[in-house]
Amino acid sequence: MQKNIWAILLSIIPRNRFGDCVAGLIHFVLRHKHIPNLRNPKLYNDFLIRIKVGGTLHLPLRGTISDKHDVKAFLEAKVGRCFPRTIALLDSAEAIRSYDFPAGCIVKPAHSSGSVIRVEADNQDIPRDEIAAWLHDDLYARTREANYQHLKKRVMVEELIDFGEGALIDYKVHCFSGKPQLIEVMRGRFTGLTENYYSTSWNQLPITFLKEGREYGSHAADPRPENLEDMLQLCERLAEDFPFIRVDCYTDGKTVYVGELTNLPQNGAERLARPELEYQLGRLFLGDDADDVFRERFVEPYQAMETARA
Repeated sequence: MQKNIWAILLSIIPRNRFGDCVAGLIHFVLRHKHIPNLRNPKLYNDFLIRIKVGGTLHLPLRGTISDKHDVKAFLEAKVGRCFPRTIALLDSAEAIRSYDFPAGCIVKPAHSSGSVIRVEADNQDIPRDEIAAWLHDDLYARTREANYQHLKKRVMVEELIDFGEGALIDYKVHCFSGKPQLIEVMRGRFTGLTENYYSTSWNQLPITFLKEGREYGSHAADPRPENLEDMLQLCERLAEDFPFIRVDCYTDGKTVYVGELTNLPQNGAERLARPELEYQLGRLFLGDDADDVFRERFVEPYQAMETARA
C-alpha cells in the first residue's frame, strides 16, 4: 500500500529542486513515521534527510561521484589509482547485444545502483535483455536523489577483482564530517546477505538495520584487516569534502580497492532495528567518536526527547 502511494505521489510531484524536497520529506514521513527536525537534528536519519533536501545532492561533485565510471577520475586525483579498470562503456541496446563480455568482469549500470552481474567464464550465459533494460532505469525518478538526475545512462563493464578466496567481502566505511567512524562488513552479497558493524578501532558495535521489516542477519566476528589503518587513511582523504559519505572498499589485507562512493545509503530510508540507535548514530554527525558513543547510554535521552516531541 505504501509503495503504491509513493509511486502515485512521485508521478505528480514536479521534477525540480522544490519537488525533490517535497518528495523527500513525504518519503521520510512514510518510512520513519515522524517529521524530521531539519533545523537542529539529533537523530541519524534526520541528519541524512537534511542532506537530501537541503540542496547538497544538487552539487555537481555529488553527481560526478555517483557515476560509477566518472567517480574514478575523482578517486585518482585524490588518492591515486585504487579502483578496478573500466573495460567498456555501453550506451545502447545494440552495443550490449553485440558486445563480447570477457571472462573475469563485472557488469553494472554506471548511472544507477543495486544491479550487478558477475561474469566468470567465457561460455557463461549473459542476460543481455536484462542488461539492456538498465538503460531505461531512472533512479532519480524513483528516489528523487538529485545526484542521479543528470547522469548518462550507460552500462559499465569492469574488471573483476578476485583475491582468490571466494566471494569478496565488502567493507563500507561511513565517514562523518570527513572522519571514518563506522565500518560495515558485508558478506554473502550473492547468497545471503549478512553484516556486522565495527568502530575504527575494530570494536564490534550493536548496530542493526531493518530490511522489509526484519533485521539484517549478522555473522561471526570478522578478523581485523591487516591494512585497516591504510584503508582508513585512504577513506579520510576521500571524505574530506563531505559532511557525510560512505566509501565502499575491498581488500585482501594488502591492497585497498574502492568500488564506489555512496552519498545517501538506502535513500535515507533505512530504518534502525532499535530506536535508541537513531540518537547514538546521530552523535557521530556532531563529532563524537563511535567507541565513546556506544560506551555510554543514550536510551534515556532518546526516550526523553520522544516524550517531549509527543
